[in-house]
Amino acid sequence: MSTNETVSHIHPQNSASDITISRSSATRRQHASRLRASRRYGTQSRYMKLLGSAAGIAALILLVLAKFSIDGLESENQTLSVKARKQAIQLEESAAQIRKLQQDVSVLVNKRIPDLHRLQFDKTIALNQQYVRDVIFTLTGIGSNKEYEYRVVLSNDSLNVAHPFVKVFLFDRLGIQLGMTRTSKYNAISEIDFITLQPGEIRSHSSKVPIDRNETPYYFLIITD
Repeated sequence: MSTNETVSHIHPQNSASDITISRSSATRRQHASRLRASRRYGTQSRYMKLLGSAAGIAALILLVLAKFSIDGLESENQTLSVKARKQAIQLEESAAQIRKLQQDVSVLVNKRIPDLHRLQFDKTIALNQQYVRDVIFTLTGIGSNKEYEYRVVLSNDSLNVAHPFVKVFLFDRLGIQLGMTRTSKYNAISEIDFITLQPGEIRSHSSKVPIDRNETPYYFLIITD
């Protein structure tokens, strides 16, 4: 057998071997590619799991912090509410003590000066004293220049002619006299020297009470002679 025949005879076997080697290499490359892909997927999967775990931990921390914050706010609100209630109770107690002191002062003043009346403006105050039926006080003026006007209704229920002499006093809360005026020919509605009331006659009289001190009157007193 010649050399050429031997070579030609051997060549098909070498081609098959090369094909087998090529296929084996391709298989290894595919396997390696799948392995790398699997590794990448595994790495990504672990990374995602870590991210998920971190997110869960962060959410848990936020929930815990929110819980503490809410508890703190509730505790603070409760503390403020307790303080507000205590202050309200203290204010009410103080107000009650002030009212009690005012009542005590009023009782003492009325004991010292009988027949005192609480001064009220623009309201008819019934007195039903001798010759004095009722009185109305009006505050006039502007700013600190205030004037205390009054209108008193006089009546004579007797069978005789009467000449009532009326005095009007103003006092402060402690019963200190602030001003006084009296009916006379200078401030009577009629031009006679003194007010004269016929039997059964009703007449009104208006004037002002001058104040000696810059204080607010609280009581008034009307005396007839």
